[in-house]
Amino acid sequence: MGNPLSTAAKNTSPALKVSWRPMLAIALVLHTLLLFAPLGEQKKAPPKADPKAVKITRLPKSPSKSNQLRPTTRRAKPTVKRKTAPPPSTIVTKATPTPPPVEGPANPKGDTSNEPVGGSGPKLDDVTEIFTAPFAEFVVPREQVEGGEILEPLRAPADAPVTADLFPNPNAFFSNPDKLTKRAGLITFEWFTAINPDFLYSNHLEPIYTKKGFIIVEKGEYGGGKVYELKKGNDVLYFNIVPTGDTTGTLIMVWKNSPV
Repeated sequence: MGNPLSTAAKNTSPALKVSWRPMLAIALVLHTLLLFAPLGEQKKAPPKADPKAVKITRLPKSPSKSNQLRPTTRRAKPTVKRKTAPPPSTIVTKATPTPPPVEGPANPKGDTSNEPVGGSGPKLDDVTEIFTAPFAEFVVPREQVEGGEILEPLRAPADAPVTADLFPNPNAFFSNPDKLTKRAGLITFEWFTAINPDFLYSNHLEPIYTKKGFIIVEKGEYGGGKVYELKKGNDVLYFNIVPTGDTTGTLIMVWKNSPV
């Protein structure tokens, strides 16, 4: 078997045979240079830690038992209970029921809506008081069982019930007889029991009033009885003396103006 290099050399052209040797020399030189050429800068490996070097970390000194902080406990301030006044008691007032209306006049003297009212009923003006004050002197003696006499007033009791039937002609004195609403000019009236008009005038009214300085003049008749003008000084009133409806007593109707 022959040498391959010699076989290749035989088959190579003359031109290549001439240049083959110089090219081989050049290649050898280049490879040699590459072998000795320095490569790129290699990264330096970090220095290895010295196993003998030990870092010592100092620990803080532990506080002594005396210097240790003790948990502080706050003393609670004493609580003072304030005395509070009890709430005011609530006073419950019950409404006073309104009494039902009373049938008939509430006042024996009739409707007094147009008159001033005092503590004990309708209050008369000063002139009327002067003219009617002598009524208290209309009295009669009564024999007592044990003997002797007692003066008994002729006036009917103040709480005696008064209705329209008490009057001989209610419409002559009241605009509304059911409510005893007095007509204009009628001031008041007085009721005397167990005596007729003529006897009352002759034995009581005329002598007592004349003695007190009153001037009495008869003016006529109205409402079933006589009308008298009574005058004292500059003051004048009119008394209308009539029997009661059952004729057992007498009524004196006191007028500011003459009804006749």
